[in-house]
Amino acid sequence: LRHYFITRINAFLKQKGRKLIGWDEILGNTDDATNKLSIDASIMCWHNNTQPESNNPAVIAAKHGCDVVMTPTAHCYFDYYQSLNTDTEPPAFPSYLPLEQVYNFDPILACLKNDKEACNHILGAQGNLWTEYVPTSEHAEYMAYPRTCALAEVVWSSSPTQNYAHFYERLTKIHLKRLAKYQVAYRNPSQQAHQKV
Repeated sequence: LRHYFITRINAFLKQKGRKLIGWDEILGNTDDATNKLSIDASIMCWHNNTQPESNNPAVIAAKHGCDVVMTPTAHCYFDYYQSLNTDTEPPAFPSYLPLEQVYNFDPILACLKNDKEACNHILGAQGNLWTEYVPTSEHAEYMAYPRTCALAEVVWSSSPTQNYAHFYERLTKIHLKRLAKYQVAYRNPSQQAHQKV
């Protein structure tokens, strides 16, 4: 039923000069070769990149010629805790995503590095902040920053120039001051505990 619905909506959007974008579930069962990508859509890949290449939604979509936005839970879900000491943090989804793990994300999967055409379909990455645990804008800012700064550098610079120690130094000397100037309720990455927002 999902495959039927997505195929119909995709055709409808194309008639209107629009393009479908959806989470990687719209690919259908990636184990079933007959169900793989009968649509022309942009794919938001949120599943982690641990699947074998033949079943990885990002690889399948990019090699099929679909544009891909990488947003895997292991690097891009900002509703996860920023500290393992959850007693000192505001409510969050019960998983852990520290700043350095966001920074160490590479949107271009290793198995695609030698496939220039497929690489050209990886448009970048997106940070997600689901708000079922986040009731206020201050809480949202706390969850998003400074991890958003890390993700921005990941997608706006090339891998060989990335260095977490250099990023962290710039973050603490420049970026956090800028966030404070604009009264963003960011999480100080050096803090061990914090007053709940």
